[in-house]
Amino acid sequence: DPRAGYTGLMKGVQDAIATEVERCIQVWGSSNQAAAVLKAARPWREVEHLIIYNFNADAAARVPEAMANGRRDLSPIPGVRRVFTGTAVTPDAKYQHCWLVRFASSEVIPGYRDHPAHKRFADEEFRPHAGDRISIDYIAVDAHERD
Repeated sequence: DPRAGYTGLMKGVQDAIATEVERCIQVWGSSNQAAAVLKAARPWREVEHLIIYNFNADAAARVPEAMANGRRDLSPIPGVRRVFTGTAVTPDAKYQHCWLVRFASSEVIPGYRDHPAHKRFADEEFRPHAGDRISIDYIAVDAHERD
């Protein structure tokens, strides 16, 4: 029913997915294998690639277009989980814009840096206009990792 809205359309979807996952686990013989998988596999530790920047005054009007192009071009790169672009809430912030690119793990960084889509975007649409920038990669520090 098109009048059901989002909530109506989503009703029962979570249960259907859970049922299908359980079925696949049984079919593939994966039941009760979590301990063995955790022993053999290293969990991913996502990395946040943060760039804060200002575009040069003569290119400031191009920021929205550059953000849209970057989201489109960088999102499909293998290992990229999310591309967020933002603008400072306060007009007097030292850096007015940001990129936050979430990588699946630190192993993704070299492939991302060398990927043709990233190189083209960075070299042609971003770096020439964002001389004032800071770029740093961060990995989460969880409470259990500090203990």
